[in-house]
Amino acid sequence: MTRPVPHGWQEDVLGNVAFITTGSKDVNHGSPSGKYPFFTCGQAIQRIEDYSFDTEALLIAGNGFFNIKYFKGKFDAYQRTYVLDRFNQNPYYLHQYLAFYLDNLTGNNQGSTIKYIKLGDLKNFPILLPTLPEQEGIAAVLGSVDATIDATKQVIAQTRQLKRAVMQTLLTRGLPGQHTQFKPSPLGTLPADWEVVKLGSLTTEIRYGTSVNCTSDSGSGIPILRIPNVVLGEIDIQNLKYTSLLEAEKRRITLKSGDMLFIRTNGNPDYVGRCAIFNEKGCYGYASYLIRVRLDTNKISPEFMKISLELEATKKSLNEGIRTSAGNYNLNTQGLSNAWITLPPLPEQEAIVGILNTVDARLARETETLTRLQTLKTALMQVLLTGEVRVPVALGVSRPAEYGETSPIAVREIVRQGSR
Repeated sequence: MTRPVPHGWQEDVLGNVAFITTGSKDVNHGSPSGKYPFFTCGQAIQRIEDYSFDTEALLIAGNGFFNIKYFKGKFDAYQRTYVLDRFNQNPYYLHQYLAFYLDNLTGNNQGSTIKYIKLGDLKNFPILLPTLPEQEGIAAVLGSVDATIDATKQVIAQTRQLKRAVMQTLLTRGLPGQHTQFKPSPLGTLPADWEVVKLGSLTTEIRYGTSVNCTSDSGSGIPILRIPNVVLGEIDIQNLKYTSLLEAEKRRITLKSGDMLFIRTNGNPDYVGRCAIFNEKGCYGYASYLIRVRLDTNKISPEFMKISLELEATKKSLNEGIRTSAGNYNLNTQGLSNAWITLPPLPEQEAIVGILNTVDARLARETETLTRLQTLKTALMQVLLTGEVRVPVALGVSRPAEYGETSPIAVREIVRQGSR
């Protein structure tokens, strides 16, 4: 081990502090309605009808998406999932330590196609061990932050679920209390004074982008937006490519504020038809795997168009225009133009957008909070698991919040020490 051993700590290997075995089940033993947790090498915990373990354990994915989980109780495990139990050290501390050094643990993974961790490497993995009281304190501090992170993730998930529900209601029933009469339509039952039209009738232009080769050299021309720049419904101007174009081609593909960019081809069908609104400053073009839609804003706003495409019936209509070829899924301008769009009056469009923007603002705040917490967690792990900052055992911290009890005093004290 190249890491120094802090005063009062010891150095050992993982095989000396826990018994290590693997599960025996194949993935197809899982059952969605099973009574017990089933730990595979995936991030999500599956279910199974019976169990092979009844213990307090750490579960380490032995291949694929490497991850580590803590569990206490009855469960079963996949044959490539390592099960660590019978600890002679604090298991909560070991959980945090192994999570922090997971990249080191998987750095020697074997296999040319599917990477995996060898049992010998796991048993011989070096680990720093504070005294048991300090292990408990470290785990309590980090567990408290984990509990807050988990609670924030739950708020984000609940807010997203709320947004989906509110969106579907607004796009089918309109503003609360405003409509009393409804009519059938290609998109289902809608307010009687709404229209349902083809997307193409709401545009002034639908056009493919340039197929000219691009380079990473920012001095070689204008930035060109590509599929990787359309991310989660937003334009991401990181990782740009550039190209030099003739003036006529440059004018043809130059983007204007309010233009919508649609992904038109991808190996993943869920990505095809995803879109974002361009509102960047400066001269940008776009690549041929994207379709630009320029809307008639006297009929529909880009913001409402983006929202309306989330209606399940509209998604289905859009998907009807997707074709497959050579393993890719493709949407052409005709297929996009033929998608059905719900069209309320412009004032109601604006009101619906405003309601959903309020939910988005809350999501943005919670996401920012989550980012700060994750940054704090990483910083605390760096100083606590290396002994750079020592936990005052006199704080009397006990079980980590992740495992049933919070310790806000300990967190504040450690943050205070780390900021000296």
